This record gives sequence, structure tokens and C-alpha cells, in this order.
Amino acid sequence: MRIGIWGDSIVYGKCDSEGLGWVGRWRASLFKQDEIEIYNFGVCRDSSEDVLKRFPTEVGSISPDIIVISVGLNDAKIPVGQTETHVPLDRFKKNIQALLTSSQKYAQKIYLLGLTKADDGFIRHTGTRFLNEIIEKYNLALLESAQDCGVVFIPMFEHLDTSTDLSDGLHPNKTGYEKMFNIINENVKIF
Repeated sequence: MRIGIWGDSIVYGKCDSEGLGWVGRWRASLFKQDEIEIYNFGVCRDSSEDVLKRFPTEVGSISPDIIVISVGLNDAKIPVGQTETHVPLDRFKKNIQALLTSSQKYAQKIYLLGLTKADDGFIRHTGTRFLNEIIEKYNLALLESAQDCGVVFIPMFEHLDTSTDLSDGLHPNKTGYEKMFNIINENVKIF
């Protein structure tokens, strides 16, 4: 059984003091099951466009039985000096639809993770902003895309507390990643 997970820095596990993120925790929980392999294709700063470009090569290299996609926060960010999001919402929807359609060629079990909240108005040291009002619109687009493509949507937006579960205002800390792991572990049906 091979599980491929695509996304951004939250898939990668950035800011987890234990260095695991939710993917590493999931891998550790399945450690004794030799027949399960988990591949983490989380790349920091990736948007849906980046994942879409690299997806065909990466998915073909592992032939997964299960695909998990978690991307969108970098699409919804407002870069320094701009008023529009990094990837406009309409283009984001098309990217997600394309990712899900492509995924269905490789695996029967596909899961799409919802976005997590940021500390509202969070401004990175570069000046890039993340606003929950915008993140919610991108999150809704993920839900609608999952429904349109008949894949399982796993909501995350309401599960992390921005005052206790985030390390830097955007990325989860070890408590936040633990919460994410528990939700994903409960919702992804491996067998």
C-alpha cells in the first residue's frame, strides 16, 4: 500500500519542534505495518500551480493507492505590495479540479484537505499577508471541487486554535500538527 501526499510547507511539517508534522506522525503510527509506505511531497512555498506542475512526474514514480492533497494557503496569500492573491480564486479552482482529475487516473482513494486558519492578518517578515476571510473562500473552493469530483474532503479550518496551535501565525506547532494527524488518521480509510 502506497500513500502519496502532495502540498506545501504544512505537508512538509515546517515549524514542528519534533520535526514530524502531521505526515511524520501518521508514518510513525503505521510504522509496524510493513506493507504501508508514505511519501511526503510537501514543498515549502508551493501553490496549487507548483503542485500541478510536479504532480505527474511524482505520482508516476510511486503509483500510489491513496492520494492526499493539501494545498491552497500560498494561493490565498497576498504578496507584499499587492492587493490581489498570489493565485486568483478562479485559477485556483481550475488547478484543484485538474489535480483531482489527474489523481483519479492513479488512485481510487483520494482525499482533499481543507485549509487551516492563520492568525488573522498575519504578516510574514517579507510583508506577505494571510487573511482568514480570503482563506475561507479558497477553502470553500476546495470543498466544492471535492464534491464535484467525488473525492473525500477533510475539513481543517475550525480545528486549530490560532492562539495555541500555531508556531508562527501560519504553520502549526507540535500541538497543531498532532490535532491534524488525529483528524486525518480518523478520516483516511487505508484498508
